Amino acid sequence: YDQAININPNFYEVYQRRGSLFISTDLSDNVKGLGNLYKALSLSSIEDRPGLLRNIGGTLNSLGFFDLARQYFKEAYDSDGNRSAYLWRQVTVEFNLQNHEEALQLVREAFQLDTMRLINLHFFIYTQPMHIEEAYKTAMKVIKRSENTGVPY
Repeated sequence: YDQAININPNFYEVYQRRGSLFISTDLSDNVKGLGNLYKALSLSSIEDRPGLLRNIGGTLNSLGFFDLARQYFKEAYDSDGNRSAYLWRQVTVEFNLQNHEEALQLVREAFQLDTMRLINLHFFIYTQPMHIEEAYKTAMKVIKRSENTGVPY
């Protein structure tokens, strides 16, 4: 990555990939990772901003900066209007805050908008004892859809 930056220091994808590498691997240097993602954001085009904003928000969410993560998710939504992506990201914040009922409501709303977007997280929410029947029904729908489409669940 350093060589690529020396050749073209304005290529945002290099910073994005290096940031992701620091965050998601054994290097686990979130400060360096976020620094690279912020640099990528400063160099990115308007089309690429929402994805970068979601990546930064996701990292902040995993580090416990929930309000800041929400701000980045909202900015991404304001940029591209992708309500489904916005709701799914909000689900992760609510789940991390252990607001399971709120997360479940968001899962239901998001699933209505985009049934192909499915994350395993909602099964954890559904498995709260009061939602076990709903979890079973949803799992069966996902399995059936997977069998019909060939898309793994």
